[in-house]
Amino acid sequence: MKITTMILFMAIICGSIYSLTLEQIIFSYLETGETFRYETITCENQDYNIVISGGKELFIFEKTNDRYYFIKDKEKIKDILMCYYINHKNLTIEGQFDRLNEAKENVEKFFESRGTQEDKCKQYTGIDRLSCIDQTSCLVACRTVYICDTYSFGIGMDFIDLILSYNTNTKKLDEFEEEYMEIFNDAIKKQDLASLDELDNYFLEISKAGKEVESNELITMYYFCPEVKYKTSELTSAKSIISNIRKSIAPLYEIDNTVNRMYSETNSRKADYIMPKGDLQVLMFNNQIINTAYFKR
Repeated sequence: MKITTMILFMAIICGSIYSLTLEQIIFSYLETGETFRYETITCENQDYNIVISGGKELFIFEKTNDRYYFIKDKEKIKDILMCYYINHKNLTIEGQFDRLNEAKENVEKFFESRGTQEDKCKQYTGIDRLSCIDQTSCLVACRTVYICDTYSFGIGMDFIDLILSYNTNTKKLDEFEEEYMEIFNDAIKKQDLASLDELDNYFLEISKAGKEVESNELITMYYFCPEVKYKTSELTSAKSIISNIRKSIAPLYEIDNTVNRMYSETNSRKADYIMPKGDLQVLMFNNQIINTAYFKR
């Protein structure tokens, strides 16, 4: 047995690993073609090395007196991960949900872009004065305006259906505009994933109603109503913020699953006692290890 093999073998039997570099220790536990990096953190005056592969945490080493020990206790793994997320990655649920104020500003700008064009169309169709909830009521409203009555006589009830659609979707936008403060404030207060799902659905419904208004044939075919152009880019920005929040806080909400996976990885992987043949590729930058990869031959 080679000297390095004996050192590794005896270290594992003793419950600790020493004399080898951390990179050598880690790559002896890798699967074929697997790459890794590790981050060194300090929690409560103790150094730990979190090994990461494929964007996921694999296992944790504790360094004590120049020796490395696996962390095998679930509660300790969770405590170290929480320290890693909160103290080293600056992840907090409160901080992330505070970013909803940015998304709220984006939604405000969208609603501000509604302007006065909708009101003009309602004047031209008579629905600014009379109700329009079905074909009959919309037709009655339209007949109170000479030009609208003329169009409806020439085109028929299809024209009235367009007025009904226009009114229905602008009313939806009115309701969404009235709700947005409450929806955002509620999400900031609850700070849960369900609130983010509700916001995503809220943005989707606003976008659908806005597109229905913009593409209404009163505007695009008959040029009866003035063109409407909403700032949909503001909704896109708001949705992007929600997506980033969800991605950022995912590790905190999924920590129990991560702990279980790391516990399994720690206890199931066996070191390659006979040092495997191959090359350990170490990527360096400014004298720091950026990434490593082991390729078996």
